[in-house]
Amino acid sequence: MKHLSLPRFRPASSTARRQLLFALAGMAGLVLAGCGGTVSTAGGATTPTAPAPPPVANYQFLTGNWEFQVTPSAGTTAPFTTMAGFINEQGQNPGNFDESTAVFQVQPTSNCYDGAVAIPLAGNVQGDTAKYSSFSDNGQYLGLVLTRDTPGTHLTGTYSDTGGCVKGVSGTIAGVKYTSLTGTYKGPITGSTPNLAATLSLTQGGQGTGSGVTEVSGSGVFTGFACFTKGNVDYTQSYVLGSAVVITIPTNDPTGAQVVITGSFDQGATTITVSSIQVTSGSCSGSYGTTSLTVQ
Repeated sequence: MKHLSLPRFRPASSTARRQLLFALAGMAGLVLAGCGGTVSTAGGATTPTAPAPPPVANYQFLTGNWEFQVTPSAGTTAPFTTMAGFINEQGQNPGNFDESTAVFQVQPTSNCYDGAVAIPLAGNVQGDTAKYSSFSDNGQYLGLVLTRDTPGTHLTGTYSDTGGCVKGVSGTIAGVKYTSLTGTYKGPITGSTPNLAATLSLTQGGQGTGSGVTEVSGSGVFTGFACFTKGNVDYTQSYVLGSAVVITIPTNDPTGAQVVITGSFDQGATTITVSSIQVTSGSCSGSYGTTSLTVQ
């Protein structure tokens, strides 16, 4: 699975998040409105529908942080190359007909999708099949028909994008769910002088924010820095999006210096590959090499 290029993704503003959440709520309401528990007769009376089948035993929900790779049909160009974000499976009837919502951000290949756009979708998961449809985004509509594996960690299928300037494109899509970035990650900072090291204790949130990202909280301990030794993660500025991760830690430096760590992590969330460590202010400000932080 190719890692996302992190700089194209940023959390939406709080206003945008609220708008997306309202949109998702409305979409879910439309789905639920068509799944009522009664049937009207010609005389106006109602009779109960058949009871829902029992939940599938040991069912694994799709809920979590996902990343997808997009392959267009022959002779066409996909409007985006990768897609990442959060899927929320409602859990009302697991394995049978379960309502589901999602919000993805995309890496666009044309002007049809703006950079870092968040696309809300709604649909359902029935058996091994998951189907999603989006609201209009600049007149474009994204549809997904996906097949899940039994553990609920892989989705494969097709996408179709119609309307707007995409002029109707389709192709195949494959995605993986990333294990929650939760644990203690530790390692030296490569190329630093003097020898520096970082230990991050992280907890990934259980739900997305409404803009596709999932917040991360926790704390950090730093050795070898002259200006600070520790700090708490700012969860409003720390998140995962597919394989991409950003961790922002205000430290105990009197100048208010923050450590901003960016990089990616593997599907099993065992290693964070850090591509950048930046200290924002104070006498320790600057860029500090790279590192791999492994779960302890």
